[in-house]
Amino acid sequence: MSTAYFCFLRIGEIAVKTESEIYRVIQREDIKFERVNGHVSNMTITMKFYKHSNLQSKTLSIARRPENYLCPVKAIEEYLRLQNCPHGPLFRFKCGKPVSGFYFNSSLKSLLNFVGLDTNFYKGHSFRIGAATSAAARGVPLALIQSMGRWKSNAFQHYIRLDNFHT
Repeated sequence: MSTAYFCFLRIGEIAVKTESEIYRVIQREDIKFERVNGHVSNMTITMKFYKHSNLQSKTLSIARRPENYLCPVKAIEEYLRLQNCPHGPLFRFKCGKPVSGFYFNSSLKSLLNFVGLDTNFYKGHSFRIGAATSAAARGVPLALIQSMGRWKSNAFQHYIRLDNFHT
């Protein structure tokens, strides 16, 4: 297990294709918080099902960055506090139904339209491209980027687009 700030999740790991595949997405109980002196220092996500998993789980650890208002650990802490449900899919509606990939993608498209961005340039996969590019720009070793993204081959290097990266 390695600690990083980057999260390379696939949409299929957080949103279902069909409700019968509810067990294949990250579950609430797959999220754990590690504490130091009573304060959350990082979050672990145990990935049980992912592309190329061969039924072997992998644990990702994401460091908490309290100075960053976009910290995913802080966001998940708050989300879970509001959800107040210890079991089932991590991302679900108030009624308990899991978020679907269709809903995620249509919501992303609506939000992109709302802020005036071209939906032809941004898709659900853009998050993995952005994570790989951001990690590489910050000097994260390629082997760690490959491991965190659970890429089986060197195909992940095509995701790194430093020419388009602006800090």
